[in-house]
Order: sequence, then C-alpha cells, then structure tokens
Amino acid sequence: MKLVRFVQRLRNETVTLELKTGASVRGTVVGVDNAMSVTVRAARLTVPNKETKSIPLLVVRGTTIRNVLLSETLNLDVLLVDDRPKQARKSSADKGAKKGGYKGRNPRR
Repeated sequence: MKLVRFVQRLRNETVTLELKTGASVRGTVVGVDNAMSVTVRAARLTVPNKETKSIPLLVVRGTTIRNVLLSETLNLDVLLVDDRPKQARKSSADKGAKKGGYKGRNPRR
C-alpha cells in the first residue's frame, strides 16, 4: 500500500503533522488528495519560539510534510489492510500507441 493511500484512510482521526520548517500541526484529518496535501480541521499550529495558533480549517501541502505522527490508540491492523481489488496487468499490445512513429512531432519538418 502506498503512503498516500494509508494517509487517506486516516480520515476523522487526530494526527500530528511535523513540517519541514520545524513547525507542527495537530488536528483531525478531513481529507487527503493524491499529492498528499492534508486538510485538517480544528488545527493547532505550533511554530518553534512562537505562540500556538488555533485554526478552524488548514490545508498542508504534501511536499512540506516531514512526518505524520499517529495516536497510540489507532488500530493499525485495520488501516493497513489493502481492500482495493487488484488490477490486471495490461499486455504491451494494449498500452496504446505502437512503437515508433512520429511521437507527436510534426512529420513535415
């Protein structure tokens, strides 16, 4: 299972996100997109050497997240089960364009 899929399953769970800037965000996960940008509700933003701020809704860009800290009471056995159906692999003939050709270039040049 990919990390993004696992974090997407953490919806309605309280987590702490450690950011690359040294700040941390604690709150309840509302949603996660494919770029691992996390939307957090009732967030508490803690920046080193500054006062903690409460933010009702915060979106944290996926590239700025260093760690995702989970609660001790979280049942990982249920979250780590990959229940998506496996997709059949496509043969090389089914992948679309044939090998060779113009590959999008103008043939008249």
